[in-house]
Amino acid sequence: MSETAGGQPGAGILAFRADRQAVPMIVCGSVLLVLCAVLGLLDDRSAGMGGAISGSVMCIVIGVWRRASTYVTFDSDCFETKLAPVSGWHTVLYSEVTRVDVAGKMLTVDYRPHNAPAGAKPTRIRIRLSPLREANRQRCIDAFRARLPAAAFAAAEEGRR
Repeated sequence: MSETAGGQPGAGILAFRADRQAVPMIVCGSVLLVLCAVLGLLDDRSAGMGGAISGSVMCIVIGVWRRASTYVTFDSDCFETKLAPVSGWHTVLYSEVTRVDVAGKMLTVDYRPHNAPAGAKPTRIRIRLSPLREANRQRCIDAFRARLPAAAFAAAEEGRR
């Protein structure tokens, strides 16, 4: 059964959206934008309000992006994550993962691509779990545990001792 964290059918994947703070960002940006428009109509000297207008538009754009885009996606052989609007997708094969550490609301994944030299330093991805809705945080961690090698989690446990 394919599903997404929002309960919508997907193409054989499990996906999570970072939409916990999306609606408040859209509302705050909209209120600030309306406030700037009202003040601009009431005062002719409102030329210095460009920063407030830009900030409100950015809040709206980021809020809409968070609601619309996927934060972490699990496929049959890899997971993908997009940590910021302007960053690219990080696609990692499950077999490339060497270590996974969960500390509070941060999940750290170390991986070494198959085409990297044997002695190469692993690449590290830090995935903040705080943008996920509280009900989906543990589901996301459980999805990592179910798909990644058990040795990756064991390596993190050994490192803490």
